[in-house]
Amino acid sequence: MSQDGTHYLPEPHADEASPALRELAAAISQNTEMINSMNAQIQQLIEDNQRRDDDIIKSQQEQLNSMTKQLAQTQAELALVRGKLDIVKTCSSTMQAILDPPTSRNVRQRVNPPSQAKPEQQENDQQQHQNGDKKPRISCKGKRVSQLLVDFYNENLLSGDNWKSVRVPPHHPEANLIKKSLELCQYVMSEEELFAFRAGTFTDEEALRTAADEIERRAFRKMWEFEGFDDIDRKEAENNNGGRGQQPTYGAVGSRVREYKKYLSKLSGNQYPDKEPLRERPEEEEGGSPLSMDRYA
Repeated sequence: MSQDGTHYLPEPHADEASPALRELAAAISQNTEMINSMNAQIQQLIEDNQRRDDDIIKSQQEQLNSMTKQLAQTQAELALVRGKLDIVKTCSSTMQAILDPPTSRNVRQRVNPPSQAKPEQQENDQQQHQNGDKKPRISCKGKRVSQLLVDFYNENLLSGDNWKSVRVPPHHPEANLIKKSLELCQYVMSEEELFAFRAGTFTDEEALRTAADEIERRAFRKMWEFEGFDDIDRKEAENNNGGRGQQPTYGAVGSRVREYKKYLSKLSGNQYPDKEPLRERPEEEEGGSPLSMDRYA
């Protein structure tokens, strides 16, 4: 005890405190290493799980890509099979139309063959041959284009691919005008219509005449377009209302097609108008004025 009466605890000796501190420090160090080891293990587990998830996602993506490619290949093969099936159906229809008996397939049996022509017509043809006439004396220019289609269909003359080179029998006069009219008809016809006329698939005369009338109407309208008329509907209405307009006879139409081919041959520099293919009329010349056929007549 000090002089002022204060009490002091005795300080421990250094050799007594050191073992306890060393033990505590060792315990702290051991726990720290254990915590670090556990943290490392946890981090490793996290990384392993992440890699495993990435591998699973990658595998699933590869499977999805493979399935997508397989689906696209299957669709392409299906489209190819469908195309072949359509071809088979078309060929089957064509063969059926060819193999069907004429009485159920078309109306060609209703047409008298050339050998059954009227006696007076045979006599005229024989007289023309004896006289050496270059042009027939009996003309059918007044026959409509639609009737020409019906007649040539019934005589099985429209099975070729190029109607401007169709074979015209001797009992049909004005062969050149007939070919020009048929060339225009073929120009305005659809693939389905061409197939029906070539393969002979009409089952009755009414269907044949309906198709021929519609083709004649479109051919007549197209000829007005070729000639540069703007109001085609008005021209058609005038003709249908009994006006004294142009008529869809093969003689008149064939002559107009012939003049139009001359006009086209002048534009292309072709010296042979008959070989000039039909095409749409150019709208304007370089100067901007409407093209006129009059100067090329």
